Amino acid sequence: MSRYFVRRILETIPLMLIISIFVFMFIHLIPGDPARSIAGLDAEEWEVSKEKLYRSLVVSNLIAIHQKYYIGSLSAYCGAVSAACGAGAGITYMYGGNYHQVSLTIINTLGNVGGIVCDGAKPSCAAKIASSVDAALMAFHLSIQNKSFLPGEGIIKGDVEETIKSMGYIGRVGMRATDTEILNVMIDRANINQDC
Repeated sequence: MSRYFVRRILETIPLMLIISIFVFMFIHLIPGDPARSIAGLDAEEWEVSKEKLYRSLVVSNLIAIHQKYYIGSLSAYCGAVSAACGAGAGITYMYGGNYHQVSLTIINTLGNVGGIVCDGAKPSCAAKIASSVDAALMAFHLSIQNKSFLPGEGIIKGDVEETIKSMGYIGRVGMRATDTEILNVMIDRANINQDC
């Protein structure tokens, strides 16, 4: 059995290499700057410099990665929330927001959609992504006006780092049993009629 898994993993390495090369070539064959393509029309409308655009993308990715550090590699916590939270932070930075406003964007996004659960249902992921992005955009608009949820409202703590840690705790520790039970429901091991 272990030989089978090792063989399957080794077989995927050339496939992933070929896919990576194809994606890299495809991105560089598209006319224009790949970063501008990712950022969309708002970057052009806001007349954002190339350097600021790249910095915004870095902010977006680093915020999502930073949140994932506390949540862990496998959790019932929906990763679309972390990605959207990072995107909202990047948009706020690209718009000209300062550190405080970027922090408020993160706090507002987590305060709004921080409890979305990943159930592995791929069609419903599109709706979760849309909800998360919508929450991030609303968080951006609120943060530019220096408005946010206050400490003590739900999972919101005194600063952005503590809020991220509290969401990480919920994702890593609080959702441990949730992850197991979601899998039990998905593979029909849960007796939902008896336990409800």
